[in-house]
Amino acid sequence: MSREPGQGDIHTQEYSGSFQGMRFHYESNSEADMIAEIGLEELNGLEMEVMRNQLRVINDRLCTLEDQEATRCQREVMFFTMLLSVCIANLWLWVRQ
Repeated sequence: MSREPGQGDIHTQEYSGSFQGMRFHYESNSEADMIAEIGLEELNGLEMEVMRNQLRVINDRLCTLEDQEATRCQREVMFFTMLLSVCIANLWLWVRQ
């Protein structure tokens, strides 16, 4: 399936409802289009291995981000707990005077 230059490069979608009047622009991924046209059965072993390696790298990055998010959430809980404790202690000292 041949494509004319400029055709299908930029797609515009309009959504109704809460997004009424907003437009979202995105560029199509030529590699993804090519893979979709070829089909997975026609890819050779090297291309499949490259795709697996890319997926593995992306999964590793995602796991790292999830771990960082969990650590940040724990830090926030500890910070707010300590802040609340200090506020309660200051309130108790103020009332005691």
